Amino acid sequence: MYWLRRVVYTGFLLLLPIGHTAGSANSEFFFIFCGDSRFGSDSPNDHPEILEQIVQEVNIRRPAFFLYGGDGPDHNTEDNYKAFKACLDKLRVPYYNVIGNHDIYIKATGGYSRDNHKKFFGRPYYTFEHNGCYFIVLDTAGHGGRPWGIRASSPAQWEWMMRELEANMSKYQHTFVITHVPPYDAPPKVNHAFTDTSEARKFVKLMAKYGVTAVLCSHEHLYYRTEWEGVPYIISGGAGAVLYAPVDRGGFYHYVEVHVGDEVKVRVIPVLRSIAVIPDSARVKVGDTIRFRAVGIDPLGKSVPIAPPISASWSSGDTAIGMVDSSGVFRAVSEGKVEVVVTCGLRSGRAWIWVGETVEKGDAGVETRPVFPAEAR
Repeated sequence: MYWLRRVVYTGFLLLLPIGHTAGSANSEFFFIFCGDSRFGSDSPNDHPEILEQIVQEVNIRRPAFFLYGGDGPDHNTEDNYKAFKACLDKLRVPYYNVIGNHDIYIKATGGYSRDNHKKFFGRPYYTFEHNGCYFIVLDTAGHGGRPWGIRASSPAQWEWMMRELEANMSKYQHTFVITHVPPYDAPPKVNHAFTDTSEARKFVKLMAKYGVTAVLCSHEHLYYRTEWEGVPYIISGGAGAVLYAPVDRGGFYHYVEVHVGDEVKVRVIPVLRSIAVIPDSARVKVGDTIRFRAVGIDPLGKSVPIAPPISASWSSGDTAIGMVDSSGVFRAVSEGKVEVVVTCGLRSGRAWIWVGETVEKGDAGVETRPVFPAEAR
């Protein structure tokens, strides 16, 4: 029997459905997913060097493996494939690659070929397992250009996918399906998903029927999370290609960490150069509250507010002086000086707070200002 738990948010942490009850994971692990970098592009709006920074961060974070969602090369040439693969080969963890439409598109002729993908990465669709979890990787690259989808990419692939789902779903606690092109559009894009809308509807219903834990996609150059027929779909296409949306609609460079145990948790990590906390210092009295906010600066110098869906954590250096909640609201408890820190991925930002224990009274008994500890004066 397949079943789903309620999807909830805990702070900046997104909890996904459990999937089905059969099988069990051997131990908890996490993997990192992202896509769309366009190595070899001559457009000033594409920045494949973003993937270079992601690879550096992956090597520090050391997930179980790295999963790339497609469109590493801007178009299908051997040089572009070599540049993309050279970047992935810097990883110190195993990696898996998903075929994308740019991977097969031959710019010089307008045609398409999967030969370079097979040469550098092997099969265009395949499965693998890890710690009691099953991963089905699809080819939805179509003809490079439209049509995009499963049957458009390989007429035999739909039946293969059905066999894999039927034969293996009962063996694993979690099953993830990975496809470059999503079945439906992520706003604000239109006409950028499966070309055959009937196939898209059938695919979405099939994922629900088999209780797939989540479907991971790229292709849309943004972060977007939704549910179709009760199954979570995570679209992550922010690994360097031109962004399709403003920051507040998911248009920021990023990757996602997928933490797998009894529950599946997704953290959205922006690619940043630094983080600033605003204000960077404050003076308050005991019992006061103050709200801090954090803003990241990406590698191109663009501001990225650190707010949902981006994952971050706030902490106080001394909870006896003051406590800060998951949204950045600090409450002063006792006098002293304390540091507040926000952490997002491998980047942190800091602010200092001085807390006074009492307030002075003016001649008319009106509160005028806090009295702060000597070290704060």
